[in-house]
Amino acid sequence: MEYKYMKNGLRIPTIGFGTYKLLGEEGKTAIINAIKDGYKLIDTAQMYGNEDLVGQAIIESGIPREDLFITTKVNNPIRDYDKVITSIDESLKKLQTNYVDLVLLHWPIPLDYRDNWIVKNNEAWTALEFLVTTGKIKSIGVSNFYPEHLEPLLQDCLIEPCVNQIRLSIGDYKEELVDYCFRNDLVIEAYSPLGRGKAGDNTIIIDMANKYNVAISKLMLRWSLQHGFIPIPKSSHDNRIKENLDVFNFEISSEDMNILDNIKGYSEETSLKPELIQF
Repeated sequence: MEYKYMKNGLRIPTIGFGTYKLLGEEGKTAIINAIKDGYKLIDTAQMYGNEDLVGQAIIESGIPREDLFITTKVNNPIRDYDKVITSIDESLKKLQTNYVDLVLLHWPIPLDYRDNWIVKNNEAWTALEFLVTTGKIKSIGVSNFYPEHLEPLLQDCLIEPCVNQIRLSIGDYKEELVDYCFRNDLVIEAYSPLGRGKAGDNTIIIDMANKYNVAISKLMLRWSLQHGFIPIPKSSHDNRIKENLDVFNFEISSEDMNILDNIKGYSEETSLKPELIQF
C-alpha cells in the first residue's frame, strides 16, 4: 500500500474501501476480504448503519488494528457539541476500537440546520477538536463541502480539516472545487470513483480502457490516483475487490488524462450542491 501525508503530519493510504450499503453477513464478508486483500483504509459512517459490522470484520480479519486506517462520519442531524461527543463514543463502541483515524462532518448543510448551519458546523467542529486532544480521533475533516462551506470553518477553527471527501470520477470532475482543496492543503478523497456503474456506456472510456488493456474500473481508479485523489471504491465481490486494488502498475499519459478530464455527462447527473440534498 502506498501512503500520502496530511497537513497534520499523519499518513493516509492512497486508496480505500467503501462500505456504503454493505450489510449483513455478505457485507461483513466483503469487508473481511478487502482487509485480507490489502486495503488499509476502511470508510464507514454513522449514517450507513454498519459501524458494528465494520468493527466485527476488522476483528475477524486478524489484521492488527494499528495497521488499518478507519474513517467514520458524523451523522447529518448531529451538530450539538454534547451530541457529537456522544455519537463518537457510540461509534467507538460499535467499531470496537479506542480511536478512529479520521472523522468527517458528513454534509455541510443538514436539513435540520438550514438557517444556522455555519454556527452548528462550528459547534460540531469544536467537539471534534476536543476529541482530537483526547486521542479518540487522530484526524478530522469534512465531506461534500464546497468553498462557501469551508471558508466559515477555516476562519473559526483551531485545527484545520485535513480531508474533504467528495464525489469525483471521470465525467464528474469538479475542477474548481479540486483546485480550491489543493490550494488549502486538503487531501481529497473521491467517493463513487467508478461513476456508479455508468462508465460502461461511454465509448471514449471503453476505448481508453482497451488501449491500456485494463478493466474500465482500473482506468477510472488510476485517473483518480494520478490526480492526487484517494479513491474509495466499493464492491461486494472478491474478484472486483482485488481488481480495484491492482492499479499501481500502469500510468495514463498526460494527453489521455486531458481527454478523460473533459468527458461530460455520461453519468446520471453531476453531483448536486450539498444544500440541495435533503438530509
